[in-house]
Amino acid sequence: MRLLVAASTLLAIGPRAYAASACPDVSGRYTITGFGKTLGDALATMRASQAGFRDSGLELHGVVDGELTVGVKSGRSGGWSKSPLVLRKGTDFECEGDAVVFHPHTDTSRQGDDGNWYAGESTVSLSPQASGELAIDVSFTGSQRITLYSYDSANVSVPRLGTRTTLKDAIRLPPYTDPAPVVATPAAPAAEREVRELLTARVLGNVMMGWVSTEKDGVNVTFNAPTSDDIGPFEERLRNAAIDYRMKTAPIWTNNAYYLVLVVQPRRGESRAANSGN
Repeated sequence: MRLLVAASTLLAIGPRAYAASACPDVSGRYTITGFGKTLGDALATMRASQAGFRDSGLELHGVVDGELTVGVKSGRSGGWSKSPLVLRKGTDFECEGDAVVFHPHTDTSRQGDDGNWYAGESTVSLSPQASGELAIDVSFTGSQRITLYSYDSANVSVPRLGTRTTLKDAIRLPPYTDPAPVVATPAAPAAEREVRELLTARVLGNVMMGWVSTEKDGVNVTFNAPTSDDIGPFEERLRNAAIDYRMKTAPIWTNNAYYLVLVVQPRRGESRAANSGN
């Protein structure tokens, strides 16, 4: 009878013990969207510090079978690891409920809300989320330190009594998506660049140059003049600078300024060279 009771007890506790040590599946690729001390500790714990800056990625496979492979992508232009690192349950981490809990990452520090620095260790845990995100929870425990003495290659210190504290942080890494490509701004047409060079600050005076666009009959340029008295001298400066233009839109009062549009003809390279020689 006692043997039957003992066997029943083992059967009762066995499945619960196994469930407690079961590992969640955290497989996926995740995007590094920022960086800080907390994420730095998490990546160092997973030996993935190469992913420690924006537009990097973290690739995980496991941990249902007790092994977790860790790969990284360093930055926008980097490629994914071809030989991911393998971490093992019992050696590098344990599984508690629905989380992967790593052995503490030592020799780290935090600045508390009081402005003081604390030295200690961080415990990092991972858990999958229904949203597809990876939850990273970091618990830091440390104390302020009193330096006994220091020299070039070492610093000897001891914990300050009564300063032990625990700080908790949570990070959520979204599923990885390729960074948006950098779209180069197309260079302005040569005619527009030349007209901008002709309309110097000396020519403009009090008149502000606005939108510039290339049309069939020349380069359209919008201007804003503070007062009507600024328009006549502006046109005179255009003529004195031998700038070929015509009035497309006569000055109209709008938005507390006189708005006008001119069609300006760019000078060709030969003409510019000839003018510079005069």
